[in-house]
Amino acid sequence: MPFWEPQHQGLSCEGFQEWKRTNDPEYQAQGLAAYLQENGIACPNCKFSYALARGGCMHFHCTQCRHHFCSGCYSVFHAKNKCPLPGCSIKRSLHAHHPRDCLFYLRDWDVPRLQRLLQDNGVVFNTDPPAGTRATTGGGCQVMEQKETMAGLKDEPCGKETQAGYAGLCQAHYKEYLVSLINSYSLDPAVLYTLQEVELVWQRHLTPAQLPPRGPTDDDATYAGRLIKKLMDEVGLGPKIPRRQKTDTRGLH
Repeated sequence: MPFWEPQHQGLSCEGFQEWKRTNDPEYQAQGLAAYLQENGIACPNCKFSYALARGGCMHFHCTQCRHHFCSGCYSVFHAKNKCPLPGCSIKRSLHAHHPRDCLFYLRDWDVPRLQRLLQDNGVVFNTDPPAGTRATTGGGCQVMEQKETMAGLKDEPCGKETQAGYAGLCQAHYKEYLVSLINSYSLDPAVLYTLQEVELVWQRHLTPAQLPPRGPTDDDATYAGRLIKKLMDEVGLGPKIPRRQKTDTRGLH
């Protein structure tokens, strides 16, 4: 766990992180890798905090209490035939039931689409590394993540290639950064769904009997709009996903 720093005295955690962004050169040198780690993973069972990004695999195993959960939405991962949900169609596999705004789904979106959702809602994000970011020896994405090795679980830098326009991160962690902003502002990805997408999400959360009938004059866009509105009215966003203060989630410059 992160150690206590004297500058934290008298400040909330959010206020302390804002202080670090403004005053701590070492923190600034880490760029968005520090942002993803500070907004890391907290076990929903024992509350132990990990200064880690969510990484490639969303199935997170808490080393403290052995709880298995999704690092994006904190839903429980169920072992084979252990899901308590009646009629679960994937009961015979290891799985979790993710809300539509979980990184589990949004990581499949391309970067321009994630950026569009933020832009449409006036949320600022980075495309260049924040001012003061230090280049690291050997290059590669420096975000820490939990990796499965022959010796067991180990915390290591990501190491994947960084790309121009991704704020000094690899593609996967840049998407995670964008999704963290989407989640923080409680933005609903449903507003950008195609008809095929909204029908697929509908099957996860609602029954065919609840599906509004398609009118004889409805084109795909009109019908998709009706389904999206109904979905947003009936099914909320992930209840366990952290929604941080707006001042703590805008792009770092």
